[in-house]
Amino acid sequence: MKTKVSVSLVFLGWLLSVSTFALDAGWVDHFEGKSDYYLIKRDNEIVSVNLFTVLQVGDKIVVNKQHKTIILGLRGGTQFVQVTSENSPFKVSDKYQVPDELETLWIWTRQYLHEWQKLTQLVVKLSENQPIISTMPKKPILPLLLNKEESAALVAGQRSLYLQWYGGKPPYQVHIQQRRHIMFSKTSVLPTIQMDSLTFDANKSYSVKIVDVNGFVGRGGFKIADEMPFEPKTSEVNWPDNFRRTLQATWLAKQENGKWMFEAYQQIAHLTDYQPAQLLKQALPYLQKLNSRGIRG
Repeated sequence: MKTKVSVSLVFLGWLLSVSTFALDAGWVDHFEGKSDYYLIKRDNEIVSVNLFTVLQVGDKIVVNKQHKTIILGLRGGTQFVQVTSENSPFKVSDKYQVPDELETLWIWTRQYLHEWQKLTQLVVKLSENQPIISTMPKKPILPLLLNKEESAALVAGQRSLYLQWYGGKPPYQVHIQQRRHIMFSKTSVLPTIQMDSLTFDANKSYSVKIVDVNGFVGRGGFKIADEMPFEPKTSEVNWPDNFRRTLQATWLAKQENGKWMFEAYQQIAHLTDYQPAQLLKQALPYLQKLNSRGIRG
């Protein structure tokens, strides 16, 4: 009897998970202003509005502030809808349900929408209790190159490189080296820099040296891989490039104990107009800083 009950409970749990998935439609992709300007009504509940909140068939999206807009990625992100006070409340009908052909990819997508929320919210919660950088160190620190579990990885080829650091005083001299050969050198007055058209060869290591105006030196390094780890073929879906890159960066950040966070940062560093990408860009250096201390999120 106990065995039958256990099997029945497992089967019931499976049915519930399938029925929940069957209701999925997409996510909240962007909204203007405060989240308090919007509501998601689901049956008799109110669901808080956050970026990448998963939406279901039957949800009603309410905009209670004039001249504000919320953008929804529906049908698994293949159709986008703008909701304003003029067409509010907007009901997510069954025509916006995730298509059957996207079911396998959607399971992965749903997971990393949630992972994105965890990665970015962790930074918010921690920074509420303590400053992200409590005291500014004398020498420059490159947090994305601090990981002690695995050396930071970058994919081979000709590409742009984005660096971010903190500490020291501007202006900074930035040097990228392969052994003793300096392949790039430039001055920056900001603790960030973009370098274009650099060529990185597979299976080689490169070093970064940041020298501040007082001569204090920060160092870091990374290794070059032939390719990124296997990932779902998101290129086969008609997603906006900014969303695709943000979700891929979220996935990369979770691989191999932070090894791929540096590459994840590269994927989104140029997406200055897409809020989910910018929040993740802010989170990654801080999370890698925590990882270097042995702290896991």
